Amino acid sequence: MDHIKDKNVLITGAAGGIGLCYTQNLLKNGAKTVSILDLKTSPGQTTAANLEKEFGKGKATFYPCDVSNVKEFAETFKKAINTMNGVDIVINNAGVLNDLLWEQTVNVNIGAVIQGSLLAIEHMGKHKGGKGGILVNIASFLSLEYFSVCPVYCSSKHQVLAFSRCLEGNFERTGVRVLILCPGVTGTPMLLDVDKKAFEFIDKEGLMNFLGSSVPQSPDNCGKAMVTLIQKGENGAIWLSENDKPPVAIEIPPIKKMIAMIDIRESAGKQAMDTLNAEFGKNRAIFFQCDVANNSEFDDTFKKAVLTLGSLEILVNNAGVINESDFSQAINVNVTAVVRGTLLGIQQMQKDTGGKGGVIVNISSVAGLHALSQLPVYSATKHAVVSFSRSCAQPYHYQRTGVRIIVLCPEITQSSNDLPEGESLQKYHPQRVDSIAHGLVYVIRCAQNGSIWISEDGKPVYEIQLSDSLPLKPEEFSFNEI
Repeated sequence: MDHIKDKNVLITGAAGGIGLCYTQNLLKNGAKTVSILDLKTSPGQTTAANLEKEFGKGKATFYPCDVSNVKEFAETFKKAINTMNGVDIVINNAGVLNDLLWEQTVNVNIGAVIQGSLLAIEHMGKHKGGKGGILVNIASFLSLEYFSVCPVYCSSKHQVLAFSRCLEGNFERTGVRVLILCPGVTGTPMLLDVDKKAFEFIDKEGLMNFLGSSVPQSPDNCGKAMVTLIQKGENGAIWLSENDKPPVAIEIPPIKKMIAMIDIRESAGKQAMDTLNAEFGKNRAIFFQCDVANNSEFDDTFKKAVLTLGSLEILVNNAGVINESDFSQAINVNVTAVVRGTLLGIQQMQKDTGGKGGVIVNISSVAGLHALSQLPVYSATKHAVVSFSRSCAQPYHYQRTGVRIIVLCPEITQSSNDLPEGESLQKYHPQRVDSIAHGLVYVIRCAQNGSIWISEDGKPVYEIQLSDSLPLKPEEFSFNEI
């Protein structure tokens, strides 16, 4: 079924930027007409006129409106849908990025999304005599992690995600399919002078370095993602669009699940369990003492942990040591235990044997991506983790198992007590472990199967691409010559 062709669409904040690209792509895909709601100071009138020249008269209409004004928004919304003789798709896109004007940010990014959603359900909902429809709320990649340099904007997008996920549960009554699109860094005017819109206590240099290291996607890539989301996304779908790649579906693990921790350090493990249960609630965390280098012990403990959990959806193979003098131990912990843990996890989660699929994150290191002469054994073991994980993530396996396998490569952390003495590693500035933890949550939610991510300098994680082929051999080379 085509969910766009001959449909009436209303989009807020669509006079330019990403909103305009949503409009253009929906019209290209057969939308009947689009109502554009934006500020009277915006180029909305010109935008609508240009769209009519391109797609035909009556295809786009501009309505000046400040969506943060509750009365004005309600009146304009009603006027637009009366003119269209109904509405089928509503996209709450209007947003601002200015933490200094935090009240405006809250009113536009949260208040207008809530009101726009309620207006959409009021006019499309089957419980009110409507025929149902589609509601798309625009969050952000920042709604999937915590970003300290723009706390107001980041938290406002978390609110959009949470509110939308609450609405999705009413689908059977309303018939309104609720979808969430999370754009990544995008090349729009919103990013102009962003450092001047941050609080004075914010690390503005860090903010600009992050933006400088990011590769913004084109607004049109977001527009195409919107089309795909509307056509294919099921109620409650959360999709991420970034890096000029096709959008990917995001899976947010269910809340109030239990976490099982496996570690050889019994005292530290029990203390961690007690701390987590005190913070998050009784029986949210459970600890099992185990030497993962002992194969039979690891097998038994793994099975015991899964039985206690009741099921397994996420596995993180994190155990690791730096021990150049005892390379056997390093290999057993850093490689063998990761291989065994991965295979045990796949066995529990694979769809071809009745499982539901899941996620496995194997922890490598930046030392697994380049040669580290000071720690050759450690570096070699972490290279092995990368290669093994990439092999297990190949389509041959993934199509059967439905288990995403991801690699996270952190820098050396402040908790790496096994670092050798000396100044040779001082150039690797240790980062806080909580920075890596935030990155882990992000990749579990967002990363594609087989992807490799780096966490360094306390910044958000980023994906890297590795070559899938070896350098070409000289033409004159032949195995027959060996």
